[in-house]
Amino acid sequence: MRLLSKHKVLGSLRRIAILLLVVWTVVSLVTILIELVPGDPAVAVLGEQATPEQFEQFRQRHGLDRPPFFFSLPRDSQGKRHFKWHGADNRYTDYWKSILQGDMGQSF
Repeated sequence: MRLLSKHKVLGSLRRIAILLLVVWTVVSLVTILIELVPGDPAVAVLGEQATPEQFEQFRQRHGLDRPPFFFSLPRDSQGKRHFKWHGADNRYTDYWKSILQGDMGQSF
């Protein structure tokens, strides 16, 4: 049996590392772009005729009531931005957990 050369193993590991970096970059950019799209997904899916309770249920069911990332920069009552840490309780972390389990999520 022929052993793989060190060069081939290192080349394969390099390709895997690049693939993982590309996947991480694409998922992160898509998540950011989704957050930048104007409008509310609940309104887009349910329509304007839905009740406030239906909108809230939709947001809770799909995790849209939770922060998108580890941190945010919300404005206070005076309009100044401040740093707010959310930890692992966010949609980005949940999406990565789902990807690792083979669940690519729902499409709206």
